[in-house]
Amino acid sequence: MVRILGSAVFATMLSVSAFAGNVLVVDAGGSGSFTQIQPAVLAAVDGDAILVKSGNYTGFSISDKTLSVVADNGANVVVQGQVRVDGLASSRSVLISGLRIVPSASSAFAAQNDLGGVRVHGCWIAGANGSANGADGLRGAELANIADIAFTGCALSGGHGSPCQDCGQCVSGAGGDALLSESSSVALHNCMFDGGNGGDGVPMGCGFADGSSGGPGGSACVVQGGFLFVEASAFQGGDGGRGGDGLGNLCLGGSANGCGGAGADGLRLTGSSPLAVLLGNNLAGGAGGTHGAVNPCFGDQCGGSAAPNGAGINAPAGTVTQLAGTARALTAPSVARENTIIPIAFHGKPGDHVWIYLARRPSFSLNLPFHGVNLTPVPPLARLISFGTIPASGTLDTHFVLPDYGMDSKTLFMQSLFRNSANERFLASPLTLVELDSAF
Repeated sequence: MVRILGSAVFATMLSVSAFAGNVLVVDAGGSGSFTQIQPAVLAAVDGDAILVKSGNYTGFSISDKTLSVVADNGANVVVQGQVRVDGLASSRSVLISGLRIVPSASSAFAAQNDLGGVRVHGCWIAGANGSANGADGLRGAELANIADIAFTGCALSGGHGSPCQDCGQCVSGAGGDALLSESSSVALHNCMFDGGNGGDGVPMGCGFADGSSGGPGGSACVVQGGFLFVEASAFQGGDGGRGGDGLGNLCLGGSANGCGGAGADGLRLTGSSPLAVLLGNNLAGGAGGTHGAVNPCFGDQCGGSAAPNGAGINAPAGTVTQLAGTARALTAPSVARENTIIPIAFHGKPGDHVWIYLARRPSFSLNLPFHGVNLTPVPPLARLISFGTIPASGTLDTHFVLPDYGMDSKTLFMQSLFRNSANERFLASPLTLVELDSAF
């Protein structure tokens, strides 16, 4: 089923429901105004959009400025450094969309002390592997004191721990967590989280020192206080590393084996009474590492078994609430030009009626009766637009036309709402759409 929402109707809705700004083009090949993202961030003013073409870029930081940093459609944008969003006032917001963030020596994404909304869409976010002897892998994302942040359609991973090369003198590096959230309000939709694996102990041939221990895996997600909502996402804790081998069959001057590292959790709640609300997710712990090969003269130093596996959910502190029902989703582009037809797909249950909230700003409030979090304001601060009913296929394909507004860019905050035949309501994926003038 395809429905076209007329440009005149949509133009009326957008005229009161968007940030307007200039467009700054970043192209490592030199065709844009900037060859790196950070100078464009510094030159931009509130409401601007930074359009990034294919290429490799250094990391960048946004501090208390309303900006959209988006990869162009089809662009392969690789950021080889950390991306930071810090100190947003409550009136400001940031969108990061379509970037592959893969630093070589740090966590990939960090945000701290943000009162405004942060939206991260369609990004690959990978913490660096441990590089030194026995070094820990680094986190994919680190959040602290964030009032409103949502990840949609992202893949986050922690770096792998580095092996210990000092035989019995160290423990191999721990895997990095894919996401650490401290005292923050976080929503996750249709994402994948993989904790890093622990480093292996040194292999056989380590002189007369004992085999080193394998490092523990990193958790897919760690919540230390605050709130987490997760829908239709997958969590995989990292595996523990294998223990180093003992030097075999030497009773005089031989060496003992090293133990394996513990597997990590899919989701771990610690700290000051965190709350996690879950709907339609897959959560699995990592496997514990096995011990190294045993020197018969020393015996097995590790009790004859592998290290413990991680749990899908481990909540030594806080509360986990599992919502009943099936997760829904909205898919659409994050970047579009004026005078083009924009496809939107609603994925739900046949018979669901669907709407979109359309607003000029993001928001964050738990709405348990609606099985989710309101990530835009509700009317009258947002418009609620009906798009029809999900057909038997489970997907409603809808289109709308973006007209010419006579300005360079608009940033639109949306969220899908589904109502089933039993009158149950489900808030689903958010979307932040950057509309560009056709000149870009």
